[in-house]
Amino acid sequence: MTHPQGEKLGAINRVGNLNDNDIYKVKMETIEEFAGEQTRFNNARLIIKNASAAQAITQEEVASTVDPVKLAIGKIIYKYTRRGYRLANSLGKKDLANSLHYPITYITQALKDKAVDKSTALIKVLEDNKGTPLTNIKAADIILLKAALSKYAGAKDLPIESIQFKKVYGTDTLPQAFNTAIDAMNSICDYAESYFGDSDVLEDKQMVAAYMLAKQYIPAGHKNTGILGTALNAIGHPSINATIHIVDTEKYAITDYLGNYSLAHVVPGYYTVTCKTEGGDEVTKTVFIHQGVMEELDFQIL
Repeated sequence: MTHPQGEKLGAINRVGNLNDNDIYKVKMETIEEFAGEQTRFNNARLIIKNASAAQAITQEEVASTVDPVKLAIGKIIYKYTRRGYRLANSLGKKDLANSLHYPITYITQALKDKAVDKSTALIKVLEDNKGTPLTNIKAADIILLKAALSKYAGAKDLPIESIQFKKVYGTDTLPQAFNTAIDAMNSICDYAESYFGDSDVLEDKQMVAAYMLAKQYIPAGHKNTGILGTALNAIGHPSINATIHIVDTEKYAITDYLGNYSLAHVVPGYYTVTCKTEGGDEVTKTVFIHQGVMEELDFQIL
């Protein structure tokens, strides 16, 4: 499954979890149109699950081919970003230092397309600052980095299943199944807002907010720029209705009943982000947001 499909599946699974929630299920079943859309949604979701399992068979077969190339790009990027970070830090260039301050797992543990996005963003920071102020980063270093990235980008989509394999195991059904599931998902979310959006009942407001966040998760996908994550309370349960705010901007989000949030369309850069609960507890974190990357930023109120 490609990373964009993975992003779509994330949104689809969110809606599936909402549909199965004991409280929300009772409310949604009062909507006449809900039953038909839920059937369409569940059938398409099952097709996606089965087709994804078929794809996974071939993915395992070439892990030994792709993973070493991914590790190689991770190592070389880490080597030069650490070099640049140390110099930038010593020069007092804090924003530049923070934009390069990531462990090797930032690349090696990322999903395939996101690893390319993150690598591209970090190489661009190094290239834009080579020579001045990063005197320890040379043009030849950038060439090496781009060559390593090109090698990984070429290998990351392996394996490409044969047409025969796709037809035998049903993986060619994925595009249509995704279209159907997303259309049904959007209908369900719209019905939730239409029937309960004007309600003054807190549970109704929470339900509508949760459905609308799930619907927005796709356009806030992997080619966008921003942050997404989960807020938890002290015992690890979801922190519901917490406010996630990017300081000194108008960007904020409210967590859903799973504690999830997303904030897209953010200008790349270094930010301070706060998570404030309904009870007034607050946690602050910092993050550097790269162009074209939805950075993962989780919070826990201790």
